Amino acid sequence: MHHAMARVFETFKDSKYAIFIDEGFRARPGFLRYFGQTLSLLDQDDSVFSVSAWNHNGFEGLSQDPSLVYRTEDFPATGWVVRRSVWESEVRGKEAACCMVFPWHSWFGGDLKGREVLVPDVSRVEYIVREGLFEDDAFRQDYFPGRSSNSEPVQDVSDVQKLSRDVYEEEVKRLISSSTPLQPSQFSTCLTQQEHFAGPAEKGKVFTVYFEQENPTDRRVLQKLAGCFHLFRQEGDVRRLHKNMLRYLHFSKKTAPRTCSAADDHRVEY
Repeated sequence: MHHAMARVFETFKDSKYAIFIDEGFRARPGFLRYFGQTLSLLDQDDSVFSVSAWNHNGFEGLSQDPSLVYRTEDFPATGWVVRRSVWESEVRGKEAACCMVFPWHSWFGGDLKGREVLVPDVSRVEYIVREGLFEDDAFRQDYFPGRSSNSEPVQDVSDVQKLSRDVYEEEVKRLISSSTPLQPSQFSTCLTQQEHFAGPAEKGKVFTVYFEQENPTDRRVLQKLAGCFHLFRQEGDVRRLHKNMLRYLHFSKKTAPRTCSAADDHRVEY
């Protein structure tokens, strides 16, 4: 990947940005349209580090609104756009130590320096099943099947300006203030026995789940909640957090979408 990035920026010397797709993934319909509609945020908002086409939590039942985009503090990669300035100041010369380690882990060390990445609710890339691409075959079988991906070539992102830092924070506050907190008794069986939590019966509402942490990096309870809701989790890691809040949509076969999240304060907007 590092070599490919170098070749792209050396070949297209006047390009301010470049889009990359990781090995094992391919673009879905609307891939370039998605980047075309969100790229302006990279110019307008310096708190946006990158735009990604991949949602870590984009599983069927948790990902069905292709117009919705989130801000997240981690870097999903797989299909993403990067500024030339980031390549020159933060990536160039930092080749990964081993081909089987995701290279961006070496480049950024998990630290985006306070910046965030824009991530779609419905991914604009999909994984191509290829044996041997991942050393951890169990991870591949658990992580990639059952995912939603965009199928509409002409799919717009709703109100891109609402993704700017201050406006997005106001929208998050609005969602939380209008939400209905779920009570621990509603998902206690899920937490103790790790059974799937189907969610409340009401449709078209915003729900929150509040949880406690001993410190900002304590993920023990959030890990259990992620298991209840069938969200991505691995080795103490929960992805797509925004200020310790995890926001997502929950669908069932007979109900309309419900907005969900996990947040600091400490909560999950569910």
